[in-house]
Amino acid sequence: MPDAVRRNLVLLGFVLLCSIGSVSAAWQVRNWGDTLSPVDSFSESNAIREARNFLDTGIAADDGLGDVLRPDLYPEEGFQGHPATRAHSLTPKGIYTHYPPGPEYILYVAMRLLGTHPISRLRIVPLMITWLTTLFFGLSLHRRFGTPVAALVMLACAALPMFSAADSFLHYDGYALALLLVEIGLAIGSNILVLPFIVLGFLQGWLSFDYFFLVTLVPAAVELAMPRLDPGHAARKRLALMRCGAAGGGFALAHLLHFAEVWAFFGSFHAALHDLGAAAAYRTGEFGPLERIVLTCFVLKHYWLGIFPDWLFGQPDAAAAAEEPMFRFGGLTAGIWWLLLMHAFIAVRLLRQRRLPPGAVNRPIDSDWLAVTLCGIIPCSLWYIAMPEHAFIHEHFLYRHLFFCFFLGVLFSATVLVKAWETAPRHGKAQVIPASGSSPG
Repeated sequence: MPDAVRRNLVLLGFVLLCSIGSVSAAWQVRNWGDTLSPVDSFSESNAIREARNFLDTGIAADDGLGDVLRPDLYPEEGFQGHPATRAHSLTPKGIYTHYPPGPEYILYVAMRLLGTHPISRLRIVPLMITWLTTLFFGLSLHRRFGTPVAALVMLACAALPMFSAADSFLHYDGYALALLLVEIGLAIGSNILVLPFIVLGFLQGWLSFDYFFLVTLVPAAVELAMPRLDPGHAARKRLALMRCGAAGGGFALAHLLHFAEVWAFFGSFHAALHDLGAAAAYRTGEFGPLERIVLTCFVLKHYWLGIFPDWLFGQPDAAAAAEEPMFRFGGLTAGIWWLLLMHAFIAVRLLRQRRLPPGAVNRPIDSDWLAVTLCGIIPCSLWYIAMPEHAFIHEHFLYRHLFFCFFLGVLFSATVLVKAWETAPRHGKAQVIPASGSSPG
């Protein structure tokens, strides 16, 4: 078989691998009709009502803010079906002023183009966005690290329930991950682009508050981790700072515009400031210093460690715990995987040390693992620390923040495995392979 044909077949197979999650999600929703997504039916029903009200009254009727109440649409779901939840979130008229209305604007445009029914038809929009951004992410890995490493990373991602669960979701979860994948894909490349990070920061800011630390710190985290992922790479610290500033600035600009919407709606700067300030205080939690430390420790433990599954320690409540919307890979939470792999890499270093001749340099693989994963652990955890009350209540979507740390850990593990395979003795001779085993992208 000619080399060009073989390369194209390999690339086609890799594209199909990257498409597994989106294809699976599309197949699942094909007959949903007007059924809400199990990812977060509360938020999705609110978004649908807001978009329908935009269609009826115009998007500028309430200064760009959405009316989440409409008795004829999903009366048992969201704010419509749970009046007790409105006190901290809605105006008496039913206008939602806190999170930016980006997902609702996307849904409004989709309804204008595709109609209002069935809702499953509108899911084409998030499905296409998540599929295209996943392809970009996968191909960025492919260009930078080569096919074997990229394939291992994408296989691990495809095994994550969260990686495809929100691909058809009409609120922000899937969109936020999609934009994060694009940001990571740009950050791992050899390019020196800065402007796209402003755009990505703005779009993320127009979706939510929650991704602020991730969006702002991902460029620096990737750049600091890269020398241990690709030994030929020198960290571009100045570029990383510029990208962090661009992403954070774009995020802040989105929220300034949203604040302008709220200001216009209330007609008073102080009223708008009080409204959003009260929401921030509610999300932070009104606790004393000691209570806050205890709550934060509990939240961090819950997100990273969770509850051990029964097949590991025989806990009777593990079956119910496995259904919780938490970050899991192979049934284990992110923190458990981190601990297991940390011990594995320590064992690898010790075994290498025993086999090396005296005076030979043994690369500290466990230290590299620790450094790379800390680049993920810190930005992933900062929202939980800054907003523990919000994190305690909203685990059904905030657990998704842990993806970035998972990605760095899987990428590091994949580079180690591929390099070990490529440098393993063949017929009694060791192959000499470049450290990265890749070409720059």
